[in-house]
Amino acid sequence: FCGEEIYNNSIVSIDFNIMEESIKKASLFLSQVKNYFEKDPDTHIDRKETTQIVNWVKSDLTHPKKNILVLEGEKGMGKSVILKDVYEKLSNENYMVLGIKADKYYAINPRELENKIFINEDITFSNIIRALNTQKKQLVVIIDQIDALSQTLSSNREYIQTYNRLINELIDEKNIRVIISSRSYDLNYDAELSVYKSNKYHNIKTGLLSENEVIQTLQKFKVTCSQKKVIELLRTPNHLEIFSKL
Repeated sequence: FCGEEIYNNSIVSIDFNIMEESIKKASLFLSQVKNYFEKDPDTHIDRKETTQIVNWVKSDLTHPKKNILVLEGEKGMGKSVILKDVYEKLSNENYMVLGIKADKYYAINPRELENKIFINEDITFSNIIRALNTQKKQLVVIIDQIDALSQTLSSNREYIQTYNRLINELIDEKNIRVIISSRSYDLNYDAELSVYKSNKYHNIKTGLLSENEVIQTLQKFKVTCSQKKVIELLRTPNHLEIFSKL
C-alpha cells in the first residue's frame, strides 16, 4: 500500500506538468490546421458546430449518454477546422486538450500509438487517467479524421482497432471528454466505425455555410456574386477555399 501510494504521488506531483507539456506538444498537427480561407486570417468563420461542441464539453453528462461526441459530415465540410477552433477555444480557457490527427499517427497497438504521440516515453493513457482522477483535473481528447483509418482508405484494420481500443479505455472516465470526427459515409458503412453511429453518443452533423457567410467571405476578396447556384455551391467550405484561391 505504501509503495503504491508513493508511486501514485510521484506521478502526480513530479510528472503532471511534464504530462501537460507532452499533451500540448502532441497536439501540434491539429493546432496547425488552417482555419481561414486562402491566405487571409480575417476570413475566419465562427462555425455554430464549434459553439455546440464547446458547450457540450462544459455541460454535465446525463445518463445514459457516454462521454463521447461524434462530429460527422461529408468530405470538405470543414470538420478539421471546427475541431481546430474547439482546440483553441478550450485551450484559451485553460482546459487541458489533447488533439490527435488520426491521419498522422498510424499504430498497430495502443502502446505504439502512445510512443508516437508523446515525446516522453513514460507518458501513457493509463498514467494520464490516474493523474486526472487524483488531481481532479479534466482532459478533452480530440481524435480528428478517424475515417482516415477506415476500410475505404486503409487496408490495415489494426490501425482503426488501435483507436477503438483507446476510445474504449476512455469511455465513462468522469474527467475525460472524447470528441471524434468522421465522414458520414464511413460512419454508415465501415463496420469498425459504425459503432459510433449510436444514440449512446452525442452526435453533431456538420452543416453548410450560410449564404451570408459566403457573400461576406467573397467580399473580403473583392468578389461580388449574385448567382444563386454559385453561392449554393460555395456553401461547402472546401469549395469556397478553392474558389478563394482562384
